[in-house]
Amino acid sequence: MNTALLSGKGADIYDLGSLPNEEYEQYVSKQLLLNMNDYMQQDQTLNKNDLKMSILDALKLKGGLYTVPSGYFMRPFVGDGNAIQNSGVKIDDKTWNWKTFDEISRQLIQQANKGGKKQLYALANNPPEVTLQEMVVDSYSGFVNREAKKVQFDSPAFIELLQQVKKMYDAKVITSDEAKMGNQLFYSSVIMSPADLIDGPYSAFENPVLLQKPHSGQSGGIRIIPTSQFGIQAKSPVKEEAWKFISFMLSDEAQSLNEREGFSLLTSVNNKKLDELQEKVKSGSYKLPTGKEAKVPDEAFTKFKQIVQDADQYAGLDGKVISIVGEEAASFFGGQKSAEEVAKLIQNRTTTFINE
Repeated sequence: MNTALLSGKGADIYDLGSLPNEEYEQYVSKQLLLNMNDYMQQDQTLNKNDLKMSILDALKLKGGLYTVPSGYFMRPFVGDGNAIQNSGVKIDDKTWNWKTFDEISRQLIQQANKGGKKQLYALANNPPEVTLQEMVVDSYSGFVNREAKKVQFDSPAFIELLQQVKKMYDAKVITSDEAKMGNQLFYSSVIMSPADLIDGPYSAFENPVLLQKPHSGQSGGIRIIPTSQFGIQAKSPVKEEAWKFISFMLSDEAQSLNEREGFSLLTSVNNKKLDELQEKVKSGSYKLPTGKEAKVPDEAFTKFKQIVQDADQYAGLDGKVISIVGEEAASFFGGQKSAEEVAKLIQNRTTTFINE
């Protein structure tokens, strides 16, 4: 791909979704990819009121639109709605952070213990360094500014996050041990299709709630993962025709194809699929993977539509940065180094990496 793009003689359209973020940014900085902003604005065939422009805006780099996805997955929290409702605890998932999550989880676990119920955990099945990595992914732009080539892993916010994770594991609010779903209050999920809003959550809990994950920094919708990301070669002799393909990919016809992965970039297509699922549930013909009939109230579908519509949080990630965080944090969780020492090591290694 490097050779083809540099020569200007490669393909006209590339799927850039599997590229490391640093390579994609280099292609943009070297003007090897076409900025599709003007094409998008001038295209009269697209229904901009239906198209999820917030996702396209989130994928922009340096103000330019260099990649367009065919769909997206979502990365929400799924919680035990019955446990939350019975406790009387209110969760504002637009504003909660990991400290709030810790406090709420302790209340839920304490109430369950009073009732003589089995041991509950807020989260389970991952070691602390993996949980920390996921937290950094969810708040990536708060710690990494790739454009400015700056990182903030020696900041008080990151040191506090390290200490918060350790505190939750030490208190057994979170455990690295394997726990059955009945012993777990929340789990982090990848929702890959409208049906996934029912299949996983309603197999795990009688009354699941979908939440934005605890986060630091800006509030917004649930984090998205683009499925495929298509870009046009800047030197392509057929830019207009290439854009017509991208534009068709965003049409109702293409977005409605069963073969297309993920949620649609068109609100109408997502809502139509959710309406079809709702009718199947009402008729009793929709079965969970367990074989049981799905019991999903109508108000849940209203919330599904809102969650899908609001999901637009995205940050291009450097896998190497996330790897460094996990590698160095293990020594803090193992008691070999202090949070400040680990933060400084992560700061130095990631600074070196993004400036290479």
